[in-house]
Amino acid sequence: ALTAAPWFASLLMPDILAPALVLALFLLGFGGDRLKRAELWALGLVATLAIAAHLSHLPVAAALLLPVAFLRRRWRAVLRCVAPLLAAVLLLLATNWVVHGRLALSPYGAVFALARLVADGPAARTIAARCPEAGWHLCRWAGRLPTDSDLFLWQGDGPVWAPRLDGATPGGPISLAPEAAVILRETLAREPLAVLRAAAANTLRQLGMVRVGDTLGPENLQASVARQLALGFPAAEQRRFEWSLQAQGKLPEAAALLLWPHGAVLLLGALAALLAGVDAARARDARRLGLLLCVLVGLGANAAATGALSRSHDRYQARIAWLLPLAGLLAWRRGVPVAAVRDEAIGDPLR
Repeated sequence: ALTAAPWFASLLMPDILAPALVLALFLLGFGGDRLKRAELWALGLVATLAIAAHLSHLPVAAALLLPVAFLRRRWRAVLRCVAPLLAAVLLLLATNWVVHGRLALSPYGAVFALARLVADGPAARTIAARCPEAGWHLCRWAGRLPTDSDLFLWQGDGPVWAPRLDGATPGGPISLAPEAAVILRETLAREPLAVLRAAAANTLRQLGMVRVGDTLGPENLQASVARQLALGFPAAEQRRFEWSLQAQGKLPEAAALLLWPHGAVLLLGALAALLAGVDAARARDARRLGLLLCVLVGLGANAAATGALSRSHDRYQARIAWLLPLAGLLAWRRGVPVAAVRDEAIGDPLR
């Protein structure tokens, strides 16, 4: 109750699956000797669904392989964590092939990455330099592209959603994706260092954005939740939604008393994690070290995946930051030394 965890558990978004992914891969990597086969399969399923639920979870899952490989150095522990990642990749490829006719992890993900690089400047300079000769749809906005990636993506008369002059259908990100991929490649070739600097700055900015507030207001509720309720829910349910604190814009004020401890808890959690990490390293305790490293790597990878590839929002980091005090608390308990974990006999790769 003193962290953002309950707020994201109740949010109708895949955000709660980001911390679930970190915990699931930690258990798969460091708890295999204590878990039953059914529990391992269940964790693998949770991890697979969590990875596939949001594109930002793919790099987070890949990064989490590092602490497992570094501390465990056993193929079966690493394999238990690699399997959900591969399964999620195959699931995404298959669903995008069936639904969109494209064998890709994210058929239109280039549009979101382009929006970020336009806002940062490198892609905007590529468009300005190559237009009008390139003949791109975005040449119409050369020199006046939005410096806010959200405006680039969602503004009704903006670059993504404005009617196209080339007749491409259905318009929107679907029609813009091929062009976006070309511009991204040219931008990376033209200004690789500028892209890296912007990504690093955005990652650092995202790391510090851990407040819950940007999910509490009524913004966009009518265009999202209210519209879906109107399609298949009774009038009484729609009225209850309209009377809710969030729909009326009163939730931030009502929640203020519950949110104020979050910052202090995160700071105390960071201190506890640091002290527990020192103690775990001295004790050569693989599980405690693994928990702390998985959480720290998860926090960093999440900030990079969200901040560097989209506009920074508090929601993106707050959804996972509460793992820090959790890890700091749990890591005080003594576990099994690194040597004992590394010397496990190689047997069933699912154990």
